[in-house]
Amino acid sequence: MSGRRAPPPMAPPAQFHEAAKAGDVDTMQSLIKEHESIDFIASRSGGIMNNSALHWAAAAGHEAATQFLIESGANVNEKNGLEDTPLHSAAWRGWESTCSLLLSAGADPRAENKEGKTPHQLAKNHGDKLVSLLPRFRASSLTSLEAPSSDEEEDDDE
Repeated sequence: MSGRRAPPPMAPPAQFHEAAKAGDVDTMQSLIKEHESIDFIASRSGGIMNNSALHWAAAAGHEAATQFLIESGANVNEKNGLEDTPLHSAAWRGWESTCSLLLSAGADPRAENKEGKTPHQLAKNHGDKLVSLLPRFRASSLTSLEAPSSDEEEDDDE
């Protein structure tokens, strides 16, 4: 024997996060069922990133895992340790379909991270198609997203 010890087994929340990173929906479902808890969905990885499972799935572009987490109640606008939302994570990596999924689920395209960057700004490195999906929103362009109530006035942009 070399005297090396086997690493301790991962705690269930860490297993859940690893499954999200890998896009392994079956394992995520099994862990929820086995532990009779959906608490894993809101759990965080800790450390400087402090990602949720949705951050990990979105960053890896795993559409099925992202969809599963959204349907299971994951917060699409939750911020990690860098104040990135899952949409920031997907946009930064260039995952157009995952960005579309998150936007359809209500992700805020105007959210700013710790550096004051929006998903649009992070997407710029991945070409025009992704940038067009995540446009810069100005007051005048928001009317296409949501109709202002009758007592609200829209701000004009310069």
